[in-house]
Amino acid sequence: MQGHTTRIISQTIRFIEDHLNEKLELDSLKQQAEDEKSRVSGLIDKTSQTISQYAAQISEAEAAA
Repeated sequence: MQGHTTRIISQTIRFIEDHLNEKLELDSLKQQAEDEKSRVSGLIDKTSQTISQYAAQISEAEAAA
C-alpha cells in the first residue's frame, strides 16, 4: 500500500510540475495518476497544500533559480 501511495503521489507531482502553465483540475490529475478522484484528492489533502499552492511554490522556486 505504501508503495502504491508513493507512486500515485509521485505521478501527481510530476504531472503538476509538467503542467505549471496550464489550468490544473482534479480530473486531469485523476486521469494521469490512473486512480479514483476521491483517492487522489485525499492524497493531495495529506500534503496540507492545495494544487494551486503547490504549483505556485514550484513556479516561484523555478523563477528564483
